[in-house]
Order: sequence, then structure tokens, then C-alpha cells
Amino acid sequence: MAHKGFTAVEMLLTLGIIAITTGASVPLYRTYQLRSDLDTAVEQAKHALERAQVLARAGQNDSMWGFATSQGILFQGEAFSIREPDSDELYVIPPTVHVSGLSEIVFQRVTGEPVMTGDIVYEAGNGEQRIITITPGGSVTFSPLLPPAQSSSSVGDSQGASSQPGSSASSDGQGVGSTGSSASSAGAESSASSEADGGGGDSSSSEATCEDAFELLPDGTVETTGTVDATITVLGSQVSDGAGGGSAKVVVSVSTDEGETWVPLFDGKAVKGGEEEVVQNLPSGTKLLIQVNGRHSWLFNRTFRSNNSAGHMLVLRNGHRLPTALYDAFGNPTSLAPFLRAIIESGRVKIHSHAVVFLTELDALWKGSSKFQDVAIRAAFAVRPGSCAQSMDPKVKIVFDRIENQGAGDMKARAYIGPQGILFAEDQWIPLSVAGVTMVDSDLVEDVPGLAVERRSGVLRVLLHGSHIFPSGKEIVDARVIFDRAQISSIEADVGQNAPENLTDGIVNDGPDGDEIVIAADQRSVLFQTRATVADDAILIHWNVASVTSSASSAASSATSSVASSVSSEAGEPGEDDEGGSESSVPADACAAAYTVDDQGRVVLAEQADVAFTVLGSYATYGANGPMVHVRLNTSFDGGSTWRGLFNFRDILAGDTQTFRDVPSGSIISLSAEGRYSWLFKKVANLSDHGDRVKLLRPGSALPGIGLLMTPTRLRPFLRDRISNGIIQLGDRQILALVELQNLDETADFQDAVVVISISKPASEGVCGDVSASSQSSSVSSAASSSVSSEVPGIKMTICHYPSGDRMHPTTMEIAEAAWPAHSAIGDRLGACEADDDGDGIANSQDFCPGTYLPESVPTEFMLFNRYALTGTTGIFRGGPRKRVSSFSLSDTRGCSCEQLIDVAEGVREYYFTSEPLLLRELKSLFPFYTNGARQFGCGTAILRMSRP
Repeated sequence: MAHKGFTAVEMLLTLGIIAITTGASVPLYRTYQLRSDLDTAVEQAKHALERAQVLARAGQNDSMWGFATSQGILFQGEAFSIREPDSDELYVIPPTVHVSGLSEIVFQRVTGEPVMTGDIVYEAGNGEQRIITITPGGSVTFSPLLPPAQSSSSVGDSQGASSQPGSSASSDGQGVGSTGSSASSAGAESSASSEADGGGGDSSSSEATCEDAFELLPDGTVETTGTVDATITVLGSQVSDGAGGGSAKVVVSVSTDEGETWVPLFDGKAVKGGEEEVVQNLPSGTKLLIQVNGRHSWLFNRTFRSNNSAGHMLVLRNGHRLPTALYDAFGNPTSLAPFLRAIIESGRVKIHSHAVVFLTELDALWKGSSKFQDVAIRAAFAVRPGSCAQSMDPKVKIVFDRIENQGAGDMKARAYIGPQGILFAEDQWIPLSVAGVTMVDSDLVEDVPGLAVERRSGVLRVLLHGSHIFPSGKEIVDARVIFDRAQISSIEADVGQNAPENLTDGIVNDGPDGDEIVIAADQRSVLFQTRATVADDAILIHWNVASVTSSASSAASSATSSVASSVSSEAGEPGEDDEGGSESSVPADACAAAYTVDDQGRVVLAEQADVAFTVLGSYATYGANGPMVHVRLNTSFDGGSTWRGLFNFRDILAGDTQTFRDVPSGSIISLSAEGRYSWLFKKVANLSDHGDRVKLLRPGSALPGIGLLMTPTRLRPFLRDRISNGIIQLGDRQILALVELQNLDETADFQDAVVVISISKPASEGVCGDVSASSQSSSVSSAASSSVSSEVPGIKMTICHYPSGDRMHPTTMEIAEAAWPAHSAIGDRLGACEADDDGDGIANSQDFCPGTYLPESVPTEFMLFNRYALTGTTGIFRGGPRKRVSSFSLSDTRGCSCEQLIDVAEGVREYYFTSEPLLLRELKSLFPFYTNGARQFGCGTAILRMSRP
């Protein structure tokens, strides 16, 4: 009987099929496993980051929380190295996944904002990648699966984002940031503004003027110095996605707000060369950036920005030297494209002096092959005619103290001049005449997102446009119109639809009829407070040419003369004293205590005094644009032998105040600041260590000529507002301490901590607690005004004064109007303490929210149960939904409506809450769930109770 079986050939065929199938499926499974591991790692990291942010916002264990990316550990603390190990949570990272980029991300307590931002790159064993991006706002996003890099293409050597915060080469998540190649590290140092051979900085060492049109900053940002039009031209583009590859499409975008928003140029089309577009009306201080994206299918997608290109974009101006030592092509121009050769002469850039060129290399950076001709872009800047104010001509500028938009309001801190609407930034001088010829505009443009200004012969018309639907649309503006080499003779209201309401009745509130003007005592400025709804508000300011500049300028010129009271009444500058120290000061302020300054810069009390420390602000970062450094302060009253922490030795906040009573005569006051960021940065600056890191400045002192102090416009407002024409503005009893914890070079800004030290006669003596004499009214007067002559009478105003930072015993007093800015800076309030200027039933001394307007714009209909709002003309909160009278009144909320409390919580305004920083911090810690709900349905009980005295 025959039995069928398999022949040898059949067996071999079967085994061959099995082998082929296995050989094909194993790599497929391997790819699947690697991709699955990558997805798992990314999802776990995203979950850990979101959980760390939630814990930080909740203030869990009163600590910051973060995530260590390489270790996969969620931790408690300011950094992984100093964490609390007992709180660790482990998120296992598959061994097939490699992590690069940010090594750890830490979120701030309460706010949940990240301390550092950037990209985390997760790479599988086959080269596929996914990128998690941490934005400054705290959002966590991740990219789709990115294909592995190909060595023959431009994506070639990229392995992920830089580990430094904010230095990711791929700025929009569409491509992979570049870190790898033999020349990349050198290239990262070769941006136009940092050339070692001198070609990369500004063209001159002096500060750029309006006529210079722009200034090139070290990071490649172009900052305008006047109102300009920028003509952006593509000189040429020569790019491929690798050797022998197809041509890549290059798209160019521009940003004029430091990268917040990007606008595609040339209709978003790919550039070839010859394209041109004009970006008009850029005011002084505009920071212009260029973004270049090159893309070809899915193989090639790279994006670089001029201020964060990791060396892939050179930003150069006329005369700058090309980096020939880093890239061979610049040493042999014949190898470059004709459009690039045309702007090179003898190894330097040759373009118009008011132009800058952006040269981009999208491929990996190699010394032998990089040519930076993937796209070449030129930006030429033309100053708008009549926009530059000369130093000797009359001029005016506008400074905004308050801007608030409701509904359709679109007000911004800008001024639009004349029928062409020439745009001027806040604090930018507007010429009233040039070389003796008065500037006259034929009209103005009303419908602009700012103040509209028209210059007439001897008249300045300032208008805020209305036409909003009330009450859903409103613009609230407090603007100071400041003249230089001109003086205000009179002010009148405009007429018709442009007439402001109740302009000179002395009553200011946030209602439509709350308009007001206040002319300064020296007639050099006017405060225009306007609230526009359905109609415009405009004023006509009549001015005359004055032979002397503003009072601040007078103070500057007289600061060195014997008639300057602020100088003659103070001790000499630190370092100028005799070996025995300077003589005791003879203060013009009856409540200012006498002191001297020794040869180490320390303050020596010449009599018993109350000493108060008030923080104006702190801006300290770890590296340029890096995470915030925590700053703490110490003081010593025995010359540094013993120290005591200020503000409970916690991180300082703007508005922090601490007073030491009855400090004995002869006490030697010193100040020490400590800055710390994790274990990466720790620095201590001491007033007496001769390191020049702590500087004491007195009224009328000139700013030190170092770092950014030579360019006050680049300083933070809390320091900039204390400076006028290079002179410090302080009261007679005040000293300003500036702290620099970083490098003492051209980047030093001395605003890591800015502290006012007030030295007053002791309140315990009863001399200054209730003084109302004129001598007291000048006690904290502005140095800019009092340095000319403390005896010149001016317009008097009534204020509520808190002596020596004592918030419990305010007194009513009269001061010169020019002294108000200094009083305001220490927390004094307008109006008599016992009066009620806004008519809400709360005395000025207890009213944290002046200008309360009833009814408020939060819902007065359809409120939920247990929600409250001010729905009538009385100071009683009404309960929803039937508007029953509740148990809450304005006395429970310190004179603040629900709307005003939410404004404080959301950071829109701070009112007088800065005098109680802990309460301010608590309000700002409210989650959006509460604040959004309050705006939609009325305030809840918890919010109203939080602000109770």
C-alpha cells in the first residue's frame, strides 16, 4: 500500500517560505515595538508634566513640583538635585527610548508657570522621534511621529533640541532642532551680533539715536530707535533637501512683538528671490524678528528664527566681518551664489547703513560646506519724516499710568500722530517743531487702537475714540502728556461729540462721566483721565516754547550746583568722603533723619531713626531670558557683624515693606542680597564687599555709567520710573539700593533687586506722626522738582499719608503737587484720609479700590445662587438670582466691587492691594475656575470673604 509523503523539494520550499515570512515579520514587529515604546514614554511624560503642574498650582506641601525627564521621576522641590525623595513618583522609561533636550521642568507654586521652557526630544532605537514642547504659558504639547533623520539631507545630524532653555532650533515643533555637526557649536556662537572679530556688535559703541533707525541687539533682534518703515527684500534663495535632492520651498515670516505673533511675508508663498514687502509704521522700541522655514515633503522641515537660530542664521549690518574662520565659503566668495557675492567686499558686508541682512543655513553646520545662502533677506529701515525729535526743540511724549478695556475696547499704549497716523510708542518723544519750524498736522485719524494726536500751531489735540456700545464697550485711560522745552498755558475741552464729561469737577471714577485733567505745578505735564464709551473724549492743550526743559531736566542740571537742595542736604557720594566719613546731612525734610555714608558705602545714622525697607521690584534671571532667580535680602545695623533676614527671609516681592523702629544713633546700616536658582546658581552681593554689586543712590544722584543703566529705556518700569534724564528721583528721606547678582559687564542692569531705604525721625517721638506743616508736606517730595528749589510754591493737594510705612495710623496732609509721585510710590493715597472721594461709603484711608463704579459690569441679571454683585447705587452687594439684599457690603471688601476684586485676581490692576502683599498673592492664586465664574455669574462668598480686613 502506497503512503503519500512530502518530498525533499516540498520540505525545502516550505522551510523557505517560513524563513522568508519570519525574516519579513521580525523587523516589522521590531518597528512596532519601538514605536509603541516611544508612544508610551511620551504619554507617560505628558501625564507626569500635567500632574506636576497641578500639584504646583495647588501648592501641595507649599512647594514647587517638577519632572526629571531622563530619570522619569516626578519630584517635589526647586530642582531634582535638592528634591524631597519621599515624594518621588516614578514613570518608567522604556530602555529603547533615548531622552534629550530639557533635563528637568519645574513649575512655580500657585501660578503653575514653568521655570524653564523648551523641548524634550524622545527618540526610539530606529531614529523616530516625538517632541514635547513646554511653552512660557505652561501648556504642554507634543508633536506627531517624526521620521528618522537622514544623513544625506539637511535634517542629517540633528538629534534633538538643545538642553538649554529656550534654545531649541526648531521653534514651531514642525522640525527637529539642530545640535549636531562638527561646526554647529561654533556656529551657535557666530550670530551677527556676537562676532569675535568685532563684526557682530553694533556699529558704534554709543547709544543709537532716532536718526540711526535701529539697533542690532546681541541675540540678533533688530530694535527700532524711531518710527520707521521696514522694506524686506529677498536677495535670493538656493536650497535643496540634501546633495542632489529636490529644491526645498522656503517661506519667510516676520514678528514685530518679540515673537508673540508671526505674519507670513509675500502672501505666504515660497520665495525665489526678488520678492519685496514693506512693513509700515513701526514705532521706537519695536523688536523685529525674521523666521525662515524650509520644507520638502516629509523629508525636510526646518525652522529658524533670527534671535534663536543656534547659529543657523547670521544677522549682519554694513561693515560687519563675515565668519571666515568658521566657514570656508566666506573665505572663497567665488563659490557663493551671485546674490550673496553682491553684498560682500573684502570679507565684510556691504549694504546700506540703515539696513541689515539675514543669511540662513538650513542644513547642518559644516565648516567646509555651509554657505548661508539657503535664503538671504535684507531689511532696510527708513525713518518716517518728521518723527525724530531733536534735543533742543520743543517736544512731547505720552506715558500711560492706566489702560483698561471692556467689551469692544481696543486701547493700547500708543499714540497715532496726524492724518497719516504715524505711530509713536509710549515714552517716545513727538516733535512739536523741528529746527524752529512748527509741526502742523491737517487732521488726525480717530479710529485707532490708541490715543489720536493732532499738532496745531501752539496747540496739541489729544483724543480717545469712543463709538462703543455701552456698557459692554468702554476704554479707561489715565495718560500723562509730558512736554520738554515747552510749557502748558491752558487747556480746554473739545466740543460736540468730542467733548469730555465734567472735565474739571475734581471727581474721578470709572463711569462715563469720570473724566478729569490735572496740570502739574511746573506746567510741564498734564494728567488726562478719560473714560470713552459711545462718544469721543478730546482736549486741546495750549503750549508755549519754554527756555528751560522739564523740572526733571532742571534737577539734572542743578544737581551739581550748590543751590540744589537735595544735594546740599545730603552727604557726599560714597567713596568721596574723607577718611573720617562725610559730615552729617542737614535734611530739608523735617522728618528725615540725619546720616552719613562711610568709605565702604554703608549708611551711618547720626541720630536715632526709624528705618524702612521697601521693595520696588526684582528682575533676575538665570542666563539671558532664562528662569527667574529667587532673591532674598538681609540687613545689618552693626556694619555686617550680625545679619537679620528681611521679610522673613523669603523671596522678595514688589511692595514688600519692613520697618525697624528706634534704631540707635551710630548704627551702621548695610545690605546684603542672595540670589539662588536651584544648585546651578548662588550669588551673594554685599554693600561693603567692594564688589560694586550693590549701589546706593540718593536724591539727585546721577546713574552710574555701567551696563543697561546707560540706556534707561531698556530697564523695567519699577526702576525706569525713578529716573528722569539720568537723575534719580527720590524723597529727601530716601536712598535707592540697586543690586546686580550677575556679570558686571555691558549686560548688567542692577535690577535684580531695587529697594528704597527710608530713614525717618522716630515715630515714637511724636514729631512726624501728625505733622501737617508745609515742611512735612515736602518730606517725600520728588527730587526732580525739589532739587530746583524747595521753596518755590506750587499747587497744593490733599493726601492720606502713612508715616514710615505705618498702615495703622494714617494722617491727612497737604503737599505740593509735584511731590505726589514720590508719595504714591510709598503707598500714600489721594484725598483726605477721612473723606470718601469716590462716593462708595468707604473712607479713603480704608478704600483699596478708588473709582468704584455702580452698577458694575459683572452680571446683574441671571446671577446664580450664592453669587453677589453691586447692582444699585448703594454699597450693598445683592444676592442672585432675585437680587435679594445680602449680608455683604463694601466695608467687607475694602471698598472694592466684585469686578475690581477679579481684576486684582487676574492681574489686570492692583489698586492699593500692593500695601498688603500677602493678600495680593492670595487673590492672584485664585484658579480661573473661580475668576471666570465670577465674571459670568457674580462673585462667590469665598472671594468676598477673602478680602475682609
